[in-house]
Amino acid sequence: MFESESVAEPAAAEPLVQSVAAAVQPFKLPPPKPEILPVTQEMAREYIALFVNRRAFAQQSNKPGGNGKHYYFRPKIREIERWAWDQARRVSGKSRPDPDLMTMFYEERVHDLNLSNEFASLDVNEICKHLSGEQTINLFAINPETQSCKWVAIDADYPDGYTDLQRLRFELLRDDVEAALERSRRGAHLWIFCAEPVLAKAARIFIYHVALRLGVSIKGYRQQADGIEIFPRQDMLGPGELGNALRGPLGIHRATMKRYWFEAGAMNLAGQCDYLRKLRKLTVEELARHTATLSMPADFVSTPPIDRNPNPGRSFTGGFNILAYVRPRRKDKRNQWAQCPSCAKNGGDRGRDNLAIKRDDPRFYKCWAGCTKEMIREAVGAPPPKAGEF
Repeated sequence: MFESESVAEPAAAEPLVQSVAAAVQPFKLPPPKPEILPVTQEMAREYIALFVNRRAFAQQSNKPGGNGKHYYFRPKIREIERWAWDQARRVSGKSRPDPDLMTMFYEERVHDLNLSNEFASLDVNEICKHLSGEQTINLFAINPETQSCKWVAIDADYPDGYTDLQRLRFELLRDDVEAALERSRRGAHLWIFCAEPVLAKAARIFIYHVALRLGVSIKGYRQQADGIEIFPRQDMLGPGELGNALRGPLGIHRATMKRYWFEAGAMNLAGQCDYLRKLRKLTVEELARHTATLSMPADFVSTPPIDRNPNPGRSFTGGFNILAYVRPRRKDKRNQWAQCPSCAKNGGDRGRDNLAIKRDDPRFYKCWAGCTKEMIREAVGAPPPKAGEF
């Protein structure tokens, strides 16, 4: 009797043990928060003079995506975005309006204001938020209107990258060119600043030859997997192209919530600005002298940009693309809605929403007022080919 009772006691305690174990969760450290620093407008203006060669930029996400990386996105114009949110909330009667409805109002506002760009542009306010730590931006090197750049940056994120950048810095000093070394999350960046914008092609030629002279590995050169990457990555850009971007210095990397300073400056914003201000800048004349007898190494010659859409109104796969001729006014889960060109030609569709275009395949479209595809294509000046035509 005594033995049976003593054996039964642990079994009775098992549910209690299990419930206690289920209630105890592993402790998770709270995510780090960025250190917000005071910033002056003068700091932001100096930053623009040194780093900003065009107003386009992207912002780093505060939260990682599904792959664990903090992606970059082009933010919308905040004033219009707030207006669109208010309009969508008023029309829908919901505190959290449908994103498609907000997008419709946003695009309408951009169109009504006749803005050439639907995204936010860099200004003193955006730079202040970057420097303070409220947001993190990246920078595009080339201005496509002049094919020039204000800086050249060399990125090294492989095991011997930091050593290679030190070698490059000393080699550049032999050419009387000063460069600033900035630590990064996985390696370091070496920056050369220009007294005035210089041709991107000439700047790239100069750096490639310095690296090859030292025997520093260049990523992609003769199929090398590791090596430095040189920004700008292109000799020139076509209209509307952005090129490759690099995280703006002195800000916070959202993955680590840390700042990565230029090594030779004091580890604060004022000290970093003072260091960069005093750094000697490369002039157009000096760059011309360094590259007078040089050309881009054959392995790095940029190929001419491919005209991927030589025939207006045709998609990359050869099919007619109606989106080359119309601007969608609103979107829903399946379609984009725009003004029918055929209706408009005859004075109709003043609401600009007769034409439904399939969102995931614009080859499929329909006018709900009854216009045929042939009529629509005739109206935009791209009639369908006749039998025997290509």
